[in-house]
Amino acid sequence: MTQKDYYIYGKQQLSKYYEVREAEALCLRLLEDKYGIKKEDLIIGSDKKMNPGRGFFLAIDKLCRYIPIQHITGFQEFMGYRFQVSKSTLIPRPETEELVSLIVDHNSNKSQNQGKGKISILDIGTGTGAIATSLALLLPNPCKGSTVIGVDISKRALKIARENARRLNADVAFAYCDFLDRRKSEICIDTMQWDIIVSNPPYIPERDKAIIPSNVLRHDPDLALFVSDDNPLVFYTEISRYAYSHLRPGGRLYFEINENFGSETMKEVSNAGFSEIHLLKDMSGKDRIIWSQK
Repeated sequence: MTQKDYYIYGKQQLSKYYEVREAEALCLRLLEDKYGIKKEDLIIGSDKKMNPGRGFFLAIDKLCRYIPIQHITGFQEFMGYRFQVSKSTLIPRPETEELVSLIVDHNSNKSQNQGKGKISILDIGTGTGAIATSLALLLPNPCKGSTVIGVDISKRALKIARENARRLNADVAFAYCDFLDRRKSEICIDTMQWDIIVSNPPYIPERDKAIIPSNVLRHDPDLALFVSDDNPLVFYTEISRYAYSHLRPGGRLYFEINENFGSETMKEVSNAGFSEIHLLKDMSGKDRIIWSQK
């Protein structure tokens, strides 16, 4: 079979379960990420033979069972970098790229950073380490050499985060931390001061499980997604309080939020003591980012 034969077969099978354009995109991504075959290769060398063994058919079968392609290829592109993912980590999403881009933009202004030198950054609920690692790699001088620390309650996720930072040669430290009970932590963040605190914490109420897509529900870790119905903003409340006490003057707090709790989350940030609070929409027009300056 040629490369084009495998592409046609894969697209036909996936079209039984996905909209045609999505099926095409998934098949093209599988061919490129697993076998190095790009779309233009299919056009230029459509008659080139390919022998992927059973792996290709097994991968198509997994996609037909709505297993995320990231769990088949083992990684997700984020901010131009490849991040390893696993069942223990949330798959980094485009909305979170918007959050990172905002932080980079805020800290790329030379007048803001002039004479400031190194900065300190805390990423709470780091997961794959995508936010912390991307910031360490993308922040311009004089931010290079800054202190960047990512914390998480999942030791399996931390293992992935450390590997991502090592592979990308990013200067980031990771540590276990149960933020809601910081006595159970490898690092005493209560004695530290920060210029930036960022978090994409769990924010989906348990009651919303019924409307979550099955591929997310079955393959992303509950620990990274869900909070109790009784207190869905618990992380925003606690992180905001911590941030107000532990940000240096002029320091900034950044959140990715649940689109349905924009005003409520702003209130929690305000109750913690912040007065300059901004709510931003994502590329889909949904409330997604809150940032505030001390």
